[in-house]
Amino acid sequence: MVTKLIAASITLQVVASLCARQRTIHTIQYLDCRPKRVLSFACSGTCSSYSKPSSLQPGEFDKHCECCQEKDTMTRQTRVMCPNEGGDTPFKYKVVSVSIPVSCMCQPCSQFPLSNAQSEPDNIHERKRTKNNTYIDLPL
Repeated sequence: MVTKLIAASITLQVVASLCARQRTIHTIQYLDCRPKRVLSFACSGTCSSYSKPSSLQPGEFDKHCECCQEKDTMTRQTRVMCPNEGGDTPFKYKVVSVSIPVSCMCQPCSQFPLSNAQSEPDNIHERKRTKNNTYIDLPL
């Protein structure tokens, strides 16, 4: 049996990256506190990705994937209104910290999706899956 390897030329269409920070409305839900809607920012857009036959390893594929993700972030704090059991007033405020993307860029996608981590009482970070299957922090 003779196996012939035929090299084929494949042209990949390169699409310009359209990754940018955009305004969004984010609802902070923390324990039994009232949900709070806040104006926020998120990274959204399209980035380059492809899967093509490998020229170095026959039968394999070269894969490249980039996702629109936060490049730089800053932390902001906000107050949420929570029940105050046994207190002088029917409610109390809790301060929560959230991350906000300052800038966004196309970066290599992670191999596994990021999971929602349990938040500590004074630090809330919610993650959201975007249209291009990336995960972003939804901050204030």
